[in-house]
Amino acid sequence: GSFLARASTVDIGGNIFVPSGTIDIQTLSTTSNVAGDHSLTVADGVLLSTAGQWANDFLNPAQVSSGVLLDGGNIILSSAQNLTLGAGSVLDADGGALVDTDGKVQGGDGGDITLKAGTADDAGQSTSSYTLSLGGTLRSYSLNKGGKLTLAAPASVQIGGVAPVDTSTFYLNTGFFTQGGFSSYDVSGPKGLTVAEGANIDVR
Repeated sequence: GSFLARASTVDIGGNIFVPSGTIDIQTLSTTSNVAGDHSLTVADGVLLSTAGQWANDFLNPAQVSSGVLLDGGNIILSSAQNLTLGAGSVLDADGGALVDTDGKVQGGDGGDITLKAGTADDAGQSTSSYTLSLGGTLRSYSLNKGGKLTLAAPASVQIGGVAPVDTSTFYLNTGFFTQGGFSSYDVSGPKGLTVAEGANIDVR
């Protein structure tokens, strides 16, 4: 299944569940609607989930599960201006698992999460004042392989070191890469990316 939404401004105040599917939400800014707010906000405590399902046939072999969706699906949030994940919000692309009647475990892969802010630059607009704010939790845990996390900041990016005074710089501490269960990361910023001197990035 899939949930797709396109609008000039998006505020997500409720939970969305698409097991093993796709959640794709974007705000758009074109030459005809450049004025105004075109941000995307996930409210505090909201859950967006494409996680795989869990089933245990070992406990009830008389009713074998069918059609269990094991792999985590994909979550894509793309904002023409600001992209904000509220406090306590969760983007969940975890893989599921099935325990068969013999007790053997089959796990699904984790899904991918993509977050992009300041895409108005594609329309020739300045993005230096826009922000990518990760107030929530991003996860793609799996018994097999975690998914890919893509973060596209609207300006510059700094990984490690002392957090920059310039609030337009998207900052990640090195511990960020040890959580969430992701197997790979793609981090970018159109104004440049800096890995601080002495920073150690340990992807787990």
